[in-house]
Amino acid sequence: MCFQMPIKANGRMEEASRFSILIIDEDNLSRKGLRKLLLDLNWFTEIAETSNYESLVEIYDFVLICSDTLALSIIQKIKAEGNNQKIVVLLLHPSEEGIARLIDLEVNGIVLKTSPFEELIKCLQLVMEGRDFFSQEISTLFYHLWNSKNPSKPIHNLNISKREVEVLIALCNQKTNDEIAEELFLSVSSVKKYRCQLLEKTCSKTSAGLILFAVKHGIYKI
Repeated sequence: MCFQMPIKANGRMEEASRFSILIIDEDNLSRKGLRKLLLDLNWFTEIAETSNYESLVEIYDFVLICSDTLALSIIQKIKAEGNNQKIVVLLLHPSEEGIARLIDLEVNGIVLKTSPFEELIKCLQLVMEGRDFFSQEISTLFYHLWNSKNPSKPIHNLNISKREVEVLIALCNQKTNDEIAEELFLSVSSVKKYRCQLLEKTCSKTSAGLILFAVKHGIYKI
């Protein structure tokens, strides 16, 4: 699967780059309401919805899980099946421990159910580009847990350049590769190179790790 997402000026996705998505939610009305909102985006070739992941046989490009209680078990099953799916979770009552477990499972995005719909759109857009997205409240919760368990590594020992810091701050602001390239007068390939270097230098696996690193070292303020 290639998760590129060219967006036209009118906000519509090019036909060749659209994907299928599955919404999992025990609440029938919420599930169908979310499906209607996503249909209006015209981003997906198929939008399926279910309350029971166990009964499914078809594989979708994206899985949107809207359940605090079922999220972990569903993600573990998806990972065990070895399917290359992008996973986004909508949470109503996030906890530090729950967020930590979701990030350990390398989910691609976490958004609060109380967030504006625009934040979910931004999350899906970044995930389609191969990025991760975590609501500010989610990043703050996990940061407090992570900060209590991990001693700070002096930033001057990591040899992070000024340009890498600029890219890191832009990533923390949830900007896309194209937006960062335009803002910093770089090519998109250079932005991707800097991001890879940052992941390596900070020993981070995902964008969430980069955000937490930036907050911990005072590079970015939550």
